[in-house]
Amino acid sequence: METENIKKLTVIFPKKENKKLNLEIDFGAPVDDLVETLENFLSVGDTGTIKLFRSPEENPQNLIKKAQNLADQGVLPGATLFGFVVEKGIEVKFAFLSEKKRLKITDKMTTLKDIKNQIFVALGLNPTRQYNFIRLSNNTEMEDDHTFEHSDSVQIREIPNAGWKHLL
Repeated sequence: METENIKKLTVIFPKKENKKLNLEIDFGAPVDDLVETLENFLSVGDTGTIKLFRSPEENPQNLIKKAQNLADQGVLPGATLFGFVVEKGIEVKFAFLSEKKRLKITDKMTTLKDIKNQIFVALGLNPTRQYNFIRLSNNTEMEDDHTFEHSDSVQIREIPNAGWKHLL
């Protein structure tokens, strides 16, 4: 870490009683390093993260990108950024034939049955047909009461009806 890149920065958390942190950080390091430090300091845990913005509103146009450093994003030493703790959610990728859709699930109590209609619509599946949902991480069939504890990929396979079985 070069000392010439170490500069002062203030981070205010508007939804945490305007908690204010005065920091000295490396403006040449990826913002992801700063976010990780803030997550640890605030004990955010695995289910959350921190998003940094140039203004106290969570406007996507003012979002500071984690993969870049502050200097490359035009953030000047002594600047004030605004931090918001957000739930990461669980991202599940559903695939049927060549179609793929990602769903973000924020409630750990959500079951496959709860989101089946949404999956059918997103992938253009016929609701009158039957499908198997196979979790690719352990190659097991999912039941309707399955909940999503972590990000995963799910392969959807149509179950051939009785008329097709005798032809196979």
